[in-house]
Amino acid sequence: MAGNVMNTTSFHASIRIFCLVFGLSWVFSGTTLFGQDDEDGIRSQTLHAVVVTEAADPIEGASVFLVNTKGRKEALTSTDTFGRFQYSSITSNIKLLISAIGFVPLETSSLGECDVENPCVYVLQSSTVILNEAKIEGGDVGVEWMGALRDGGVYRGMKSTVLRPAKQLAVPGEFQARNVFSGLPGANVWESDGAGLQLGVGVRGLSPNRSSHMSMRQNGIPIAADPLGYPEAYYTPPLQMVQSIQHVMGANALQYGSQLGGMLNFIMESADWNERAQVKGISSTTSYAPNQGGFVGHQMWGTTFKKGGENTAVLVSVDHRRGSGWRPHSDFESTTAFASLKQRFAGENGVLTLEHQFSWMRRQEQQSGGLTDAQFAMNPRASNRERNWFKVAWNLASTQAHWQPSQSPWEVHLKVHGLIASRVSLGFLGTPNRVDPLQERGLIDGGFKSVGTDIRTTRRWEKIGSDKWHALVLGLQAYSGNNDMSQGLGTSGGDADFSFLTPDEVDGSTYRLPNKQVASFAQAIVALGERLSLTPGLRLEWIESEAEGVYREVIYNGAGGIVEDSLFSSYERRSRGVLLPGVGFSWLAGRGVEMYGNAVANYRAINFSDIQLSNLGVVIDPEIKDERGYNVDLGFRKKSNVLSLDVGVFGLWYRDKIGLITTTVPDPVLIERPVLLRTNLSNARTVGVEAAISKNWMLSGDETNNVTVQLTGSYMHSEYLEGGLDAIQGKQVEFVPQWTSRLAATWNTRQWHVQVHFDGTASQFTEATNAIRTPNALYGEIPSRYTLDLAVGRNLGNRGLHLGLKVNNATNTMYFTRRALAYPGPGILPADGRNVRLAISYSPSR
Repeated sequence: MAGNVMNTTSFHASIRIFCLVFGLSWVFSGTTLFGQDDEDGIRSQTLHAVVVTEAADPIEGASVFLVNTKGRKEALTSTDTFGRFQYSSITSNIKLLISAIGFVPLETSSLGECDVENPCVYVLQSSTVILNEAKIEGGDVGVEWMGALRDGGVYRGMKSTVLRPAKQLAVPGEFQARNVFSGLPGANVWESDGAGLQLGVGVRGLSPNRSSHMSMRQNGIPIAADPLGYPEAYYTPPLQMVQSIQHVMGANALQYGSQLGGMLNFIMESADWNERAQVKGISSTTSYAPNQGGFVGHQMWGTTFKKGGENTAVLVSVDHRRGSGWRPHSDFESTTAFASLKQRFAGENGVLTLEHQFSWMRRQEQQSGGLTDAQFAMNPRASNRERNWFKVAWNLASTQAHWQPSQSPWEVHLKVHGLIASRVSLGFLGTPNRVDPLQERGLIDGGFKSVGTDIRTTRRWEKIGSDKWHALVLGLQAYSGNNDMSQGLGTSGGDADFSFLTPDEVDGSTYRLPNKQVASFAQAIVALGERLSLTPGLRLEWIESEAEGVYREVIYNGAGGIVEDSLFSSYERRSRGVLLPGVGFSWLAGRGVEMYGNAVANYRAINFSDIQLSNLGVVIDPEIKDERGYNVDLGFRKKSNVLSLDVGVFGLWYRDKIGLITTTVPDPVLIERPVLLRTNLSNARTVGVEAAISKNWMLSGDETNNVTVQLTGSYMHSEYLEGGLDAIQGKQVEFVPQWTSRLAATWNTRQWHVQVHFDGTASQFTEATNAIRTPNALYGEIPSRYTLDLAVGRNLGNRGLHLGLKVNNATNTMYFTRRALAYPGPGILPADGRNVRLAISYSPSR
């Protein structure tokens, strides 16, 4: 492959930022937490426990409930990969109910003297229940949501989803985002590469473009280029490194920063204390139908090492991918590494846990460009661009501290993080119906540097002898980003030469784009009774955004001669304070049923980085301003021994929604020039229903022979309201498919795993006038689509080897999910046709 994927300067920068953040952690010291008596003599402690089978194997995903003296229960948490769970401020008169698929539920009041070094061990016995000639396993059966109070965050009364890729997918190392997010109701997934290089997902009518309408996080740390000025996530952790994925809507914005699409958080795998050294690995090959006479496909390999000691645990994971995509001119190479070091300091005053993390990613890819509607209909596999390239470098470091004092009810969570990253795009950006003239290519070079911190303290109050309990989370966050963006002419060759033609002269634009943010928040759980509780909250933000630079503007006449060539300087600074209130409720109806709801104000800052970047036919309104809005949720969820489901209705209201509309602007040569204008269009509303249901049957009297069926779906209606442009009033909001429907059916035995995925998504528009088709294909309708994926896996013996075969897009449907305005297009970006992936993996814990 042409071009240099990694350079020495960026590698040294990665080491410097890791050492800086790592060094900050050593200002802490600490100890272990022991039980303490409250004023009524009831002993309170932090419970550290592990749930295992009768053979002493850990049980992942077991549901843990609190049970009061009247027998009512409340979902508390679930066990991790190693069967672990912990909970603070638990009193000795509280009972626990623990259940899992295929096991007898265990109710116990035996809490014991359990600490991190000597956790309580709860053993579940296997069981089956006969019903209608089939046998149903008890416990958690797939649909999962966040606990009420977890890791310094409040989630009661909020719409949330927890996905566990390793548990839910038959073949490890999945690339297809539509399969991974099939458990997220209403997810709108963009599919423009078949190797999982970059994630594009949106919810509730928000653009999936690099997931920019969500707060994208990894272990709670922001991973976007700049959460304020450029919230696009060019980095996505490989799924073989991910333990679970959390998505939270609504009032979550008060704790993690305002985004109308909520928070998407990748929880990475980590090593456990006292865990023996373990190595696991995976290798896979994906093959497409031959194209132009040669093999087309890509390979990946990944490996993970982890080991835990008494007070130290280490994990290192590497993922490498290279090959080509379904279309010509789509070669790529990508390497991602993740390292984690956990430390524990114990003493009489409390326990301090530190975790230092570092992520490193380098990726380079050739981009096939876009197609018009006519070109797509003729040959969706065609490519008219072979000189377009893209390169990304991402370095993310963090230190997280958790302090559990023994003499105080307040817990403290601290995160410190830093980012050094870059993205460079190179190529010819003419519309897809234009032939590449083989002249100088356009080059856009963006660099991102940022540091941030999040400190929060949590307290829980309990009423002895009652299920009533209260909690309060107080937090302070700070962020500072310093970004640079340059645009100009690159070389005229065809290789990946990411250098400007005239580096000392401005032939496009060059900008410095700093951002600052300081925020404080408070969120509480207020119990009005044993069943009913409220979750009020408030967030106050101060934001300052700047854009300072120069740009060049050249005007040509009809014959191609230069009429005017000018250089302009520009400076803009905006400071604003934002107050975001929110409130939610939860009513525990018994038998594992919960009614929940919340309403919260949201806010999304404009992206200064877009203002002077020249995209094809796109003009930015100089008066553009921030978006505001609010989310409302009302839902019902139930978790029992035979079924889990979550059904809810929602409303999303926008004020001054930002979007694209076709219009004309004055032009010195053409008088009026047709453009796509990015501006505040109007107020808008999206309402809908979202549902997820999962059920598990055990067959033939064998607990290892079972079938799981999961269904998710949504129905949405959207429209632009009064108060904006008359031309779009009553039109549908872009990127809102009227319905989505997904099915995942899995048959598991001790040796075999067979899975069927079905995905259906309705049509949607890409700009506010609801145009169906345009000659250049930059905007128009995205038609409805249906895909079918099949997978089969087999365990090879009992030593952790697994062989898997997956057929993606088994019906070879020709479809697309995206119309790009610039890179990697512009134009229609076809999704992959039928392809086959063969994977072999080794995991001692499988």
